[in-house]
Amino acid sequence: MEGDQVTLPCRYSVQRYGRSSVCWGRGCGALWCSGAILQMDGSRVVSKTSEKYRLAGNLRLGLVDLTIGNISRADGGPYCCRVDINGYFNDKKVLHTIQVTQAVTPFPAPVGPHGEKSDPYTDRYPDSEPLPLLEEYTLNPRPNHPEVGSTNAEPTPSLPLHVYSPALYLSVSLLFLLLLGLVALLGFKRKLHQRCSFRGSLAGREPRHIIWAIEARRPVEENIYTLD
Repeated sequence: MEGDQVTLPCRYSVQRYGRSSVCWGRGCGALWCSGAILQMDGSRVVSKTSEKYRLAGNLRLGLVDLTIGNISRADGGPYCCRVDINGYFNDKKVLHTIQVTQAVTPFPAPVGPHGEKSDPYTDRYPDSEPLPLLEEYTLNPRPNHPEVGSTNAEPTPSLPLHVYSPALYLSVSLLFLLLLGLVALLGFKRKLHQRCSFRGSLAGREPRHIIWAIEARRPVEENIYTLD
């Protein structure tokens, strides 16, 4: 955000390349930094365009970080660290991009006509009373908070028990219908059992056509033989 401080890292191996010249710029040019803002010759800083830029590393160890203080919107964009290494096209390049956002300012408190802080609610409703504290809302309020064991303490009111009548009636009706169905089922099974027992007893004593006639409740015509 605006006003912050940022450090851009950049380092190289002094043991391998020796102390080298380094530049920081707003871009990496063809031969050197374009728009150079800070330059070093391997042992010290030789130039910088503003006091807001400073070296935040150790040149002897190859630490050449760039610190930018009091960031502004104009400081956003690309940055390039370029280390001069002997040979053609051997320079080391480190690229960074800074994105700066606008600082968020806190919402100012309302100020009265005489410079004092005001409350929007009380200013709009001057005759309103302040709301009671949360601890004043209790399930069993006891006035004046009597001491334990005092006989003047009011008893805690009990909550009335409300029964939902339609639901009770519906439950009783369903239970009654269930009992009727159970009795009817038991009677049907008993009647079926008796009928099967009756058929079994007749099957052992009478012919099949007589049993069928008895069940169908038809008159039975027996064969009558006349002997001369």
